[in-house]
Amino acid sequence: MIDIKGTKVFLDSQVIVSKKDLEQWKIEGITGIKSLTHGIDHIDVLAAKKIGITVENSPGINAASVSEWALFKLLEWARKGKEFGIELSGKKAVIIGQGNIGTRIKKYLLALNLYVTAWDIAFIGADKDTLKILLRNANIVFLCIPYNKKNHKFFDLEKINWMDRGVVLINIGRAGLVDESALTKHVRYIHDENHVAWKTIEVLQRKKEIIKNARK
Repeated sequence: MIDIKGTKVFLDSQVIVSKKDLEQWKIEGITGIKSLTHGIDHIDVLAAKKIGITVENSPGINAASVSEWALFKLLEWARKGKEFGIELSGKKAVIIGQGNIGTRIKKYLLALNLYVTAWDIAFIGADKDTLKILLRNANIVFLCIPYNKKNHKFFDLEKINWMDRGVVLINIGRAGLVDESALTKHVRYIHDENHVAWKTIEVLQRKKEIIKNARK
């Protein structure tokens, strides 16, 4: 989606904005870009700054719909595992990231009587060792952090190996947060004997390949 109003461009994550696009917009009199998303990695922000075009994001704009989507995916998974489904009450959930979406998901899970622990790099004492302990004991993991260079492949093979068998991983962020090549080797449904039982990623460049491997 892209909409131009006056000297400002409004767009979503499906629109990739390159340096060439920015240069053309500058010629056309565009002075600002408003992305209707939290993340702005689909825009060449450095080029925009040099050219003189401001870039704004929209924190929390889709927090309700995305957190509800995450809950739906969890319930979908729970119905797939056994004939009568998997009982979620009493399961241990770890939410990585406590922004607008992470906090909403936490409320939903507590209402379903899950044991919920939140981990966020901004928390006092939130370090690699703490996360390792949480992942080792988790049944369900939600990845709710923004994508940036620092978080590229945040969920890598090391963290995947920390998790026990039968864990469900739900990434509500960008695909780049997860090391897909490492995850592909571990994705299986819960009745198999590999680590990650089932996963779903909304924005994943190689989604079809991973889902195919999951069903072998």
